[in-house]
Amino acid sequence: MIALTPAHYLIGKPLTTLPESDISSVPANRLSTWQHITKVRQDFSARWNLEYLNEFQKRYKWTKDGTELEVGTVVLIKDKNQPCSQWALEKITKLHPGENGIARTVTVKTSTGELKRTAKLLCPLPIDQ
Repeated sequence: MIALTPAHYLIGKPLTTLPESDISSVPANRLSTWQHITKVRQDFSARWNLEYLNEFQKRYKWTKDGTELEVGTVVLIKDKNQPCSQWALEKITKLHPGENGIARTVTVKTSTGELKRTAKLLCPLPIDQ
């Protein structure tokens, strides 16, 4: 018997298991029941990443100036090399405005120090501080 951990609810398995192969391109009629469940979970994760998280990334190109990033905003830092469940959750500590006064780069506080990141890689979360 294995104890339930938060990882079971977040990613559907223990953190120590090996990653599953990508079966999202296999037709559904060629999958076993377990593979079908795995495919549904992978498809949900991909849609959540593409649709839901992109809603937090507002782009104001041509219509408004700047973004709604402020010091103290909690953000997810996108990383294409990791699944979205493992993206870093950080807090903005400093804005770096450009020549036109628009902040396109920010400094975020991490567990190991501070990092400069472009605003394109940040997903501000809809939470009150």
